Amino acid sequence: MSSLEGKRILVAGMDNENKRLAHWLPTQGANVIIADERDAGELADDFLDFLLEPNVSFAMGSHGLELLDTVDMLCVSSNTAFQAPILRAAKERNIPIANEATLFMDTCPAKIIGIGGTLGKSTTAALVYAILDQANKRVWGGSDHIPLYDLPNIQPEDFVVLELRSTHLENASTSPQVGVLTNLAPIGIDRYENIDVYASALANIYNHQRRDELFVFNHDDQIATTMADLAPSEHASFSTHTLVSNGACFAGHRLILAGISSPTGMAKVVCEDTDITLLGEHNLSNVAAACAITGALGIQPDFMRDIVTTMKGVPHRLEFVAKIGEVTWINDSAAISPERTVISLEAITKRPLILLLGGRDAHYDWHPLALAAAARAETVVCFGEFGGDIADAISRAKNMLVEKALTTINVVETIEDAVNAAYRAADGGGVVLFSPGGLPYDAYSDFSERGQAFKSSVDALASES
Repeated sequence: MSSLEGKRILVAGMDNENKRLAHWLPTQGANVIIADERDAGELADDFLDFLLEPNVSFAMGSHGLELLDTVDMLCVSSNTAFQAPILRAAKERNIPIANEATLFMDTCPAKIIGIGGTLGKSTTAALVYAILDQANKRVWGGSDHIPLYDLPNIQPEDFVVLELRSTHLENASTSPQVGVLTNLAPIGIDRYENIDVYASALANIYNHQRRDELFVFNHDDQIATTMADLAPSEHASFSTHTLVSNGACFAGHRLILAGISSPTGMAKVVCEDTDITLLGEHNLSNVAAACAITGALGIQPDFMRDIVTTMKGVPHRLEFVAKIGEVTWINDSAAISPERTVISLEAITKRPLILLLGGRDAHYDWHPLALAAAARAETVVCFGEFGGDIADAISRAKNMLVEKALTTINVVETIEDAVNAAYRAADGGGVVLFSPGGLPYDAYSDFSERGQAFKSSVDALASES
C-alpha cells in the first residue's frame, strides 16, 4: 500500500508541475484539494481535465491559510515563492511540504542519481544516462523530467538519473542515494536572499544521505568543496585542473579515473581530452563529473569512452543544428543569462563568429557579455524585447577595447529576422551561435520553445539552400 493512501493533500497552484502531481496522487490513494487564486472561469480547461478524478476537489479564488487546517501534506511547484505565506504557515504547523521530485524520491525503489548545481546539470545527467545505458543497465530519467508515471515499471536493480533544481530541494526531507553538485555560482538566483541561502537549499542533495551513500562534488568549486565536508556520506569528486584521489580528473591531456572502478586503486585512462566531442572547457567538467559518478557505480572506462567521444550535445545547449554551405549553426537557447552566454562564447574557437543575442532582461549586468561579444564576435545580431539595449551596451563596450573582432551590430525584431540577418552576414563560413543571454518570456513560454523557433528558422533556410 502506498504511504500516501488516505492522505489529504493540498496542491497549491495549477501549473504544469502541479497538474501532473494532481493526476498522479489519486493513483496512490490520496485525496487531493487543488487551490488556485484564479477563479473557475479562468481554469475551465483544467476543470475538464479532472472531471473523471473522484478524489480531486477544487478551492478556487481567494482563500486564507485555513485550507491547511485539514490536510496532511502541502504540494508546491517551482513557481511558488521561496517565502510564500503558505510555505511559512505549513512549516509552523509541521505539515510536510513536497513536490514531484521529492515524492518521486520517497517512492522510487531504484538507486537515484540526483544531479544539482547552477550549471551543467542537464549535460551531466544526459551523459550519465547514456553511459549507464551503454553499459547495459536499465536506466530511467536523464533529464529534468520527473518520471512519476514510470514508477510501476522501475525495479530495485535499475538506476534513475534526475536533474534536481534548487526549488526541488528547498524543503526536501530525503536525498538521492547518489547526490551530485556540479558547481555553485550566483547566476539566476534572485529567488534567494544570497548565495548562502541558495547553497543551503542545494545541500539537501546530501543532507539526508546514509553513511554508505555517495556525494559527488566539483573539486574546482570552492563552495562545493566546503560543502563536501558537511556531507554524512562517502565522497567522490571531479576536476579539470587538479588531481583527485577518488573520482575523475585530467592528468595532462588525459581524462583518468582515480581510486574508483579499480580494485587495485590504479588510475585508469578514459580518453584524451582532444577526443571529447562536446564543446568548451565547461563540458570537460561535465564529462569528468559523469565519469566520476558512473565510475563510483562500478562502470568501466570503455563504456564511458564510447559516449564521451561521440556525444554531440544536449538540446538547446551548444547543440549542433545544421551546416549550410561552410557555416555551422549552433543552438544555445538554454543561455538565459549573460554569464551563460559568456561561457558559450569561450567554447567557440572557429571564426568568423556571428552571435545572436536577445530576449527579456531580468536586471542583468550585461557589461561582461558586451565586452566578450565585442572581443570575440565579428557580427552581433540583437533581437526581441531587449535587443536594442543589448546592442547599445555592446557598442559602448566596443569603444572601450583596443583589440576587438566586432565590425557589425544589427537590431531586428524576431528570431526569424535574426536568422535571416545572420545568413546574409555569413557568406565566408564560420559559426552562427544562437546564445541569447536573455529570458525567453518576451515571446516564448520557455527556452526550449525559443530554441525550437531558432531551429525551425535554420531548417527553413537549409531547405531553400
